[in-house]
Amino acid sequence: MRATVAATLRRIRGPVGRFGFDVLLVVPFAVLLALGLGFTVWVGAELSHAYPSDSAPNGWPGPASFDAGVATLRPQLVLAAAIPGILLGLMSARRFRIGITGPVRSGALILGDLALIAIAAWGAAVIGREGAAKTANEAFWSFTGAHALLAASFYALAMLSSVTFRKAPALVVGVLGTGYVAVYDSFLRWKALRELGIVGLRAGALPAWFYAAQAASPISLYRALLIIWHRGFMNSEERAVLGNATLPPWMTVEILATLLLFLWILIPLELAWIVWTLRYDHDRKMLPVRNTAFATSPTGLRRLASTWRSHPIAHAARDRARTAWSTMSSLVTSRPRAQKQTVETTTTAPLAPDETKQP
Repeated sequence: MRATVAATLRRIRGPVGRFGFDVLLVVPFAVLLALGLGFTVWVGAELSHAYPSDSAPNGWPGPASFDAGVATLRPQLVLAAAIPGILLGLMSARRFRIGITGPVRSGALILGDLALIAIAAWGAAVIGREGAAKTANEAFWSFTGAHALLAASFYALAMLSSVTFRKAPALVVGVLGTGYVAVYDSFLRWKALRELGIVGLRAGALPAWFYAAQAASPISLYRALLIIWHRGFMNSEERAVLGNATLPPWMTVEILATLLLFLWILIPLELAWIVWTLRYDHDRKMLPVRNTAFATSPTGLRRLASTWRSHPIAHAARDRARTAWSTMSSLVTSRPRAQKQTVETTTTAPLAPDETKQP
């Protein structure tokens, strides 16, 4: 029998081996997060000076900086952080097993996943720094912090969806993530432009509803945190509109990071942990052995087969098949079948004692 890493970890006694085995299940998604973010910055740094203009028909000269790489491919960076975060959350929830993963162990697994996301964001910043010609220290750490919070927010949404909905949790979090990435933020910017215009946006006179709507989306909070933390991450549109705008004094890095941390990471994960704890106590009493936390519903063919097996016609067909089989087996083996012997009995009235037979 071949020895594998998973089998070796299972043989380790105590919670250390089981915890290490559970961590290994989500490490590939953390690696995917680091590689996706890092090489997106690398490619963005190379593309930042490739666009021609009237003053530079062959592209902009000069070194490819880390700031330019982030500003060039900002939408792609959102996808590179959101998709691995969702996959990591969905895979992490599948490790929760009834009767084995209790509240303490589930909380430890969630904390371990958050640590993996932070390490992956740091690794992505290292890869992007290697691909760029120059990288400021502030740009390095602001990129790490902002994208770790963004990936962790989508991880928290995927975890909450997986624990709450037993059927199709990926569909729920996928629809929610697509709405935030493709619809919500674009609609928000369009609404602000239609209401305030370029002059109002450049003056920074944003209404109260705009700030509340920003807090209702993890991507909007991430974008605000990224460009306030480091101004070099602004793209051309944001430089033209918000370059000289006067923002409110409360829009600081600490407040935005705290909002993103509490609203979209800690609160969803706390709700997921509470739901799992309640389900763990209930299902452990009802089903102490079988793990049905994430059991898939039977397919249509299985449901049809179970219904057909319990139908009276199916019972009659099975009886006929057994009778035919026994008949054929008796012919092949030359064993005579048991025949019923019928005895004809006639009942006649008894003769009286004084009756005599006539000759």
